[in-house]
Amino acid sequence: MATFIAFTEKSRFCGGFHKCQRWALEQACKHQTLVKIAKARSGEKHAHIVGEASTTGIRYLISRHTIAVKKLRLLNEQKEA
Repeated sequence: MATFIAFTEKSRFCGGFHKCQRWALEQACKHQTLVKIAKARSGEKHAHIVGEASTTGIRYLISRHTIAVKKLRLLNEQKEA
């Protein structure tokens, strides 16, 4: 089972893929910033970046870029309104 995490430099949102997409687009349009979406499986130390959202929309990535899950946990978690 995988968890998706949408994150900026200062905040993050964890949940399903579609909820992360929606949160990422809202944040990108509201703050004019790039929001990345990562996929983390349980027990893995690194999450794979699978997409990014900007004011123009969502772009899906096929890449080997990763980010440490420990680093993502340090960001402030945002709850869905």
